[in-house]
Amino acid sequence: MDSKSQNLILIALLSLIIGATFISVGIRHFGAPEHSKTQQNNLVQRVKDTKHGAALTEALQKLADEGNPVAARELAELYLDGKEVPRDFHKARALVEQAAKAKDPEGLRLLAAYYSLGLAGPRDENKAIDINAEAASLGSKKAKLISAITYIEGWAKVKQDYSKAHEILLPLARQNNGDAEILLAHLYENGFGVTKDEQKAKALTDAAQKHGCAEGERALGMAYLYGMGIPADNEKAFYWLCKAVEDGSKNAPADLADVYADGTGVEANFQKAVALYMQADANGNPLAKYRLAERYREGKGVAKNYAMTVPLYTESANWGDRYSAGQLGDMYINGLGVQQDYKKARYWLEKAAADMHWDSMLNLAWLLDQGLGGDRDSKRAELLVQEEVKESGSGFVSNFAYKSLWGRGAEQNLERAFGLFSICAKTGTGDGDAEYWIGRTYAEGWGVPVDYKKALHWLDIAVADGNPHAMTSLAIMYTQGNGVEVDDERAVKLFLKGAEGGCPGAKLNLADRYRVGKGLPLDIEKSKALYKELSDEGDKRATKALEALGESN
Repeated sequence: MDSKSQNLILIALLSLIIGATFISVGIRHFGAPEHSKTQQNNLVQRVKDTKHGAALTEALQKLADEGNPVAARELAELYLDGKEVPRDFHKARALVEQAAKAKDPEGLRLLAAYYSLGLAGPRDENKAIDINAEAASLGSKKAKLISAITYIEGWAKVKQDYSKAHEILLPLARQNNGDAEILLAHLYENGFGVTKDEQKAKALTDAAQKHGCAEGERALGMAYLYGMGIPADNEKAFYWLCKAVEDGSKNAPADLADVYADGTGVEANFQKAVALYMQADANGNPLAKYRLAERYREGKGVAKNYAMTVPLYTESANWGDRYSAGQLGDMYINGLGVQQDYKKARYWLEKAAADMHWDSMLNLAWLLDQGLGGDRDSKRAELLVQEEVKESGSGFVSNFAYKSLWGRGAEQNLERAFGLFSICAKTGTGDGDAEYWIGRTYAEGWGVPVDYKKALHWLDIAVADGNPHAMTSLAIMYTQGNGVEVDDERAVKLFLKGAEGGCPGAKLNLADRYRVGKGLPLDIEKSKALYKELSDEGDKRATKALEALGESN
């Protein structure tokens, strides 16, 4: 499953942590509260009933400063939605952390959501699970519900366990929690962790319809759509998502829109998708604009249209969505639907990078390192890459550079690819691979003028680090005399070492040489063996060579 799908799944699950809209903080208190907590709730409610605008913000801030966690959560909501105050995710997170520190169940539940989404801070799903478990132990029903879902589907460090899910859901269902009832019905209907009982499942489903179960239905739809804890079933996914929309889920319209836009189990219908995205947008789901923008950008379910994409990303980014801000920055870098503008690209990438959007951090690092759109700051560029490596590993950075190089999964941008490989090389985060690609870039003239001297410099470094692909590229340079005198003997030695390291290009060159006896003894059997190995891996040239030798694969 790709990272984008995983993000959408995560957000689908988190709607049950966060609330009906993307992030919605309520002041309902579950269980039997202490007298002081009742007073806290009452104070906040009186403030909300009597004050508005700046007066409301000031009053909530005063209560929060006095240690009222409910006031801190309410103030966080204002900063999240940009009501009465400028939208500020970082201030919102600080307030939620304040409520969580006071062991407020709903504050803890929301903090779990922040960690799960990586909102205004690092993303840590396992920490989110621990914090959500604490919120559940202190009485948060929504936290209990999300704990049950993690056991049903198996999420992060939590192993799938239907029995534990049943144990959590049963008391919630007895309290007429519709979402719990619909999920419990799902367990009985399928015999997951319980004895299969269709009659009990029907009774629970009927009860759930009376008590409100739209978000539970949505969770089931997403589980079937992506095969989370249960076999993927597009027909059932469609059924449950339709039910969720019909029963009033605020977020399900966007998910059902995805189904129509992608033609997943149903005939693709972008008109229906657009209508559902608009419905989700009207419900306050900021992801609707982002998802619609993605369709126009990628040409999925609709003709590719960058002019439609830009305003949608802009609206969503202005709301505060880091993914939209990051994509908008990328479009300004590449001049897609807008005039290329590195200064505007920096503006949006700074916003996305502040909320730990990884691709944006790399894009920003490249702009800073090159001094594009503003002052040059190579030190900060290197720090951004190092931070990315610390969180995601050097492979993530290299992979983004590869995408830029080949235009696979990202807009092709040879200058950006070269710049990122260069930063990796400077920071020592490329494991020799970055040096190889820099050398190869100079040798081939990808986005930079051909410069064999520089190519040799970087390839020599990569060869010293044991990179088999660099050995092969350097061997080819000695074979062709590119920037060096022809040295076939050295080329053969490099091909042999590259082949030992598993480089397909080295093996192909050796097979060619064994076939004609160039630089190596004539050995048709060794040649055939190498061609066969490469052909089995899908190398078409090796397959043709085998056929020419009278062999079929």
